[in-house]
Amino acid sequence: IYLSCKENDMTYMHNSIFQGNRFGTIRSNCLQGGVDQADNLTNIILALASNDIEILDKIMPYHLGFSTNGFLHAHYNMIMSLMNKDIENANRAKNQLEKFMSKKRSKLELSFSRYLVSLIERDLNKISIYLQEICVYLTRTDWVQHAIFLSVSYNKLGHSVALFAHGLYHLAYFYLTPEEFSKIEMPEHKSFIKEYEYYNHKNGFCSGKTLIDFTN
Repeated sequence: IYLSCKENDMTYMHNSIFQGNRFGTIRSNCLQGGVDQADNLTNIILALASNDIEILDKIMPYHLGFSTNGFLHAHYNMIMSLMNKDIENANRAKNQLEKFMSKKRSKLELSFSRYLVSLIERDLNKISIYLQEICVYLTRTDWVQHAIFLSVSYNKLGHSVALFAHGLYHLAYFYLTPEEFSKIEMPEHKSFIKEYEYYNHKNGFCSGKTLIDFTN
């Protein structure tokens, strides 16, 4: 990410998210226990951030249907439904999210939930508002950074670069029509790297590739 900004070449960021998340997915799935496929939620959002649609079939398998446990299982269910354009199940997930929000939640959890509900409702103004809020609250939240890096050592980096928000922005790209997506406003926040999204727009949100070849 640093090299992308220094050299004005966003392929570094694109491919590092792609390969880093593939490593992270292997590591995360080795550590799972007691939670179903919803435990892959962070890796799913990072996969979206690098447009790695291929891996979603493995970590968000549609044939398994709804998640039934895990703290953010309603969010998993909504993302799975949106990516598969399954409106009936998306409305089921919307009901789950509304129940989730009826209890005391953090500001990030509420904005994340509202963002997903706004997507199924195709409320373009609210989508932009909640994406902005997500960037703000990510800088104050550590659990997301721990879920991404599996270490508290990288909280400062995680607060500086909103990978989670980039993934949710790409979710809007894959779900909405091109005309609708063009009306979504990018967040005005230092952690949201607009240059990376200009790069994705230019390259049609293509999948990332391997950054470092370990063959030798």
